[in-house]
Amino acid sequence: MIFRKLRLVFIIYIYVITIASFLLLNYDYTIDRTNRIPLVRAAMVSSYPDDLRLWTEEIAMTKAWVFMTDNDDAEGVPVSAFEAWRFDDEIFKKFCDFGAKLLVLWARSGSHENLSIAEDIVRRSLIAMSKFEYLLPNPWGENWYAFSVILPKLLSMYIYLGDNEELKNKCYRLMMKVVTRLDRSLSVNRKGINVAYLGIPRLCATYYFDKRIFNQDIQKNENPFIKLKEQFYLNFNRSPAIFDGVYEDGTCIEHKNVATFSYFVTLNGFYESVYHALGLPSNVRDIASYMLNKVLHPDIPWLPLGLFGRTGDRYRYKHWWNVTCSKEGIELMPFSGVAVFKTPQSMICVRVQRPGFTTYETDKSAQGEFALGWVQLRRIYIKGVNYPRKLNWDVLKNEPGLIIPADGRFLLLVGGKYQTTMSYQCQPNSINSFVGRLVDSELLFWKNEYNFRSAYSGDCLVKEAAVVTSHGLEAYYEIENNSGKDLKFIWQDNENKLAVNDISVDHQGNFVLIPSGKTIAFNWRMLISEGVDSKIKIDQGNLTFESGGVYTVKVLKKNEKFVVLKGDKPVLIGTNSSVLDEYVLYEKKKYRRDPKNFMYRL
Repeated sequence: MIFRKLRLVFIIYIYVITIASFLLLNYDYTIDRTNRIPLVRAAMVSSYPDDLRLWTEEIAMTKAWVFMTDNDDAEGVPVSAFEAWRFDDEIFKKFCDFGAKLLVLWARSGSHENLSIAEDIVRRSLIAMSKFEYLLPNPWGENWYAFSVILPKLLSMYIYLGDNEELKNKCYRLMMKVVTRLDRSLSVNRKGINVAYLGIPRLCATYYFDKRIFNQDIQKNENPFIKLKEQFYLNFNRSPAIFDGVYEDGTCIEHKNVATFSYFVTLNGFYESVYHALGLPSNVRDIASYMLNKVLHPDIPWLPLGLFGRTGDRYRYKHWWNVTCSKEGIELMPFSGVAVFKTPQSMICVRVQRPGFTTYETDKSAQGEFALGWVQLRRIYIKGVNYPRKLNWDVLKNEPGLIIPADGRFLLLVGGKYQTTMSYQCQPNSINSFVGRLVDSELLFWKNEYNFRSAYSGDCLVKEAAVVTSHGLEAYYEIENNSGKDLKFIWQDNENKLAVNDISVDHQGNFVLIPSGKTIAFNWRMLISEGVDSKIKIDQGNLTFESGGVYTVKVLKKNEKFVVLKGDKPVLIGTNSSVLDEYVLYEKKKYRRDPKNFMYRL
């Protein structure tokens, strides 16, 4: 009875969101008569933290600031920290972001010093951009983002928060030159969440200066506006195909096949707040509450590496949408291979490899530094423990679960000169994986087979099987090293004081040596508390473990469907489907998925 009620609640929730999204997508926004300029202004200011302030080095910058004296001086150096603003797009991003911050501080405190520096940044940017008769996708540097996203945001903020109408008008003219349509900037059509980054600053500018253009832009049948609305009126994808968007199991995909929440959470704050202030409602908050509840812990502020960005920053500084997350339970996102185990005192997240999904996405900054961490990190985060907030390779290479080159160096993974990001995948035929759970007890299990050749410049077939309970992690590994170099498996947790942290083979310090040309098999445990021995292993390709009986997990269809047996009796089915109300056929009978735990009880 409880199962039926829970299933009904989940199904109703999905249908309500779908129907509401359909109605909102077809609403005519041009009939609104509210003066929204004060609302937009307030939204911009409130989108920044209440405790926003200048840091010590920023205060020093304001004191040392050298203002431009005329247009010929515009491209000079205002302060040493921004010396390369006119040549380096990354510095230009920081330059514009600093201007936006100063505008918010001016709006809150009335400090003319902050306003003067913000205006100097705006003027310099306007003059520098005016030198180009035809604007290139990236006028300088190697990335379009600073010019199509960060600069338009600054321009829109000055239009609403500044007090010089002539300068506001110049901001508007540049905005219309850079962002020629809601989905087009610097002569390039954009898609996905980038449309929100472009479209909202443009809508702010046209609403302030030319409501005729604003109303044209938000015609419900205009394709660019449809693309913009799709970023705020989200419908769950129910297709088995991998493409950008959100799925019913909580999976979020960007860049065609990258499982990540990093772009989605950027809507929180400026973009969603301003979108609402313009009279354009969304269901993003509801979707965010559902998805983020799965992967975040209310008392443990650490992020799953790779699911929230390409940097090594794993500390959660923001409470996106003030989502109240659950502090215990097992969450499965089988479509993307993500699983999370939470207790009031601990959390662990794993992402097994899935065919068609990006294994690692690099950029010019990371250059492969975090590739092995995305795939192999098996960190148990414990409440109250202060881990290094920002990972770099020197920290990451000693994290538990990593299989690193014995020389201690990572392999550079980079893209082309003008390519912002580059995706790398495991060898397709090597992947054989699943995530699942028991439904009568709190036990998470997974199997993860892959060969991430790009990370080693050679073959290294990893077979990993693991279970997680409230006691901690128990795992079995077979590592077949044909990479042409010796490797090391890091087994020791140097951050947590664990009750049990052991490995079943000889080791040297915190690692097990995996010589080139050898296969090493072992059991490994990281337990917060004693009192468990799951005897986990891979037997004839099947995952086996003990938990009040002997369980065997057999693959029925590689990477798609598996059956869980207790003894000789089939008790559960698991699949990679993202759909909540899915049926599965087993032994000529249909079984419905439990939407609470994503398993099918036989």
